[in-house]
Formats: sequence, C-alpha cells, structure tokens
Amino acid sequence: METFRAYRRSAGFTLNEMARKLGVTAASLSRIERGEQWPDRKFFERVHAMTKGAVTPNDLILVRKGTKT
Repeated sequence: METFRAYRRSAGFTLNEMARKLGVTAASLSRIERGEQWPDRKFFERVHAMTKGAVTPNDLILVRKGTKT
C-alpha cells in the first residue's frame, strides 16, 4: 500500500490530470491528499479501482489521521 499522493506522483499524473480522471477539481484533490477534506464513498471506490488496489480507502483515512505522509 502507498499513499495516494505517492501513487499519483509515481504513476506520473499531475494533480490536474488525476483530478479530472476522478471527477473532482484539482483544489479538492489537493485538500483530500493533505487530509483537509473528506471525500465521499464514490471517490474511495474510484481511487481503489483506478489504482488497481494499490491505494485503499484505509490509506486515505490514515492520511487524514496524520499517520502517513
């Protein structure tokens, strides 16, 4: 497992590209990556599917709690 931001960067996606693929704004995605905004359930499902399981909903939850970077 890896954090969503690490996955996005290693996959070579910009914030804008990934946001577009996930159906959110770049500003929202940035806040989600920093743990400042809580996404809806559909977002978790899209991330899990898009990353083929490399990023799980738990990875996003751990970022929000401040236990991952």
